[in-house]
Amino acid sequence: MYCACRPAGALSRLQVGGGSAVQAAVHDSAVVVLEQVVLSGTPPAHLPDDLTALYCWWEDVRADAALPARAVIDPFSLRSWLGNLSLLERVEEDWRYRLYGSTLAEAAGFDLTGRRLSDSFAPIVQRFYIDQYSLVTSALRPVYSRNTRPARLQITARVWERLVMPFAGRSGSADFLLVFARALD
Repeated sequence: MYCACRPAGALSRLQVGGGSAVQAAVHDSAVVVLEQVVLSGTPPAHLPDDLTALYCWWEDVRADAALPARAVIDPFSLRSWLGNLSLLERVEEDWRYRLYGSTLAEAAGFDLTGRRLSDSFAPIVQRFYIDQYSLVTSALRPVYSRNTRPARLQITARVWERLVMPFAGRSGSADFLLVFARALD
């Protein structure tokens, strides 16, 4: 696959430990963040090939704009990832799931299409998502992460990998998120 990811740029790695912002979020959310990386320029070598291709697609559709427009999201061009994708739209101070992929729903044990983030998860998990989505929308860059969920929540899979990509709504703000999520266990 052709990848026009810009070779110039920094890779910002936020890891748990050393008093980082992620460490505080882990403590507050009870979700263990194993890795969280703000992507810019060349993707890290350890990023799985399919997620490297998805990130490069985001860079390609972004072109020279700060953010790609929501209108460029085409299910046909995303068919390789579609079952693991969620599309979220900002609704005031919340997020609504416009799409929740079938593979994702099967792994998670539920389908969130049409539901709001605030109505969908325990507060400890909501906090993780809110913090991560805030990072993505403030950085205007995709974020790759691996995290665990608390066992007591009885979610089918415990370890997840995610790629969260921002998209501009009509206002030009990061009002949409395209999220790839995959259960790793």
